[in-house]
Amino acid sequence: MSIRAVVFDLYGTLTEAFGRTGHNALLVQMAYDALIAAWSEASARRTLGDFATVEECITHICTTVGAQPDAERIEAAVEMRVGCIRESLQPRDDAVAIKKSGHADCAYRRL
Repeated sequence: MSIRAVVFDLYGTLTEAFGRTGHNALLVQMAYDALIAAWSEASARRTLGDFATVEECITHICTTVGAQPDAERIEAAVEMRVGCIRESLQPRDDAVAIKKSGHADCAYRRL
C-alpha cells in the first residue's frame, strides 16, 4: 500500500494560530462591527469554496448586513483580507525543524 496523501495541522504547527480574535480584529479594521456576525455565519461557505472570489464573499457579507459599499471599499476590504491571509500563512521560525523532526501534531494515513 502506498501513501497517497499527507494530512497535517497547518495553523498552530507550521504557522502561528490565527483564530477568531484575528478575524474579528480584521473586521473591526474594516470599520463595520456588524460584519462580525455575518462573517461568522458565512464561515462554512467560505471554507467550502461557495464564493468564487474574495470580492464575491465580501460583497455577500455587506449585502447580508444591508451595506452597499462602492467598488473602492470592496477592493480595500479585499486587500485587507488577502493581507491577513498572507500574514497568517507565514511559516513559524521552527516550521522546518518541526517537519524534519516528525514530532509535529501531524498524522498520516495509508489510503
